Amino acid sequence: MKAVVVTGVSSGIGNATARALLDRGYYVFGSVRRQADAAPLVDTYRDKFVPLVFDVTDETAIAAAAEIVSERIGNVCLSGLINNAGIGISGPVLLQPMDEIRKHFDVNVFGPISVVRAFVGMLGGDEHRHPQENDKPDSKQVNGAQKGAHETQLPADDLVGRRHLFF
Repeated sequence: MKAVVVTGVSSGIGNATARALLDRGYYVFGSVRRQADAAPLVDTYRDKFVPLVFDVTDETAIAAAAEIVSERIGNVCLSGLINNAGIGISGPVLLQPMDEIRKHFDVNVFGPISVVRAFVGMLGGDEHRHPQENDKPDSKQVNGAQKGAHETQLPADDLVGRRHLFF
């Protein structure tokens, strides 16, 4: 079973990414903030999609989701982690309230870091896990907020860069 975690699958790019992976035979663990948001994917891909209910700013919920994934995949590595969840800022940063700017950093910067930290062991950082057959050793992790962000290179990339899906 080639399994991938994708954050922010309730709509947009995350939903399309999850569907593309599912259609290519991947088993997808997809994060949503509300269980109901996962219903269309669960209904369509009943045997290949598992919703993970967490907000990327909630480290306790992320850890619980990582435990669910770990239990499901056993001692094999995930094939990838796609950090897609994110929000955008409308208008010049200088005109935004600081609370909004902090919220955006919490979701778009600190959230993906928290997700990587929670899943790093399943991405090749745990020596007791085994890579999936046909995984490319040079593939990369994908990071980026849903609305107009950039690719974020995290220090953890050095630890987990061998076991990520990139497309």
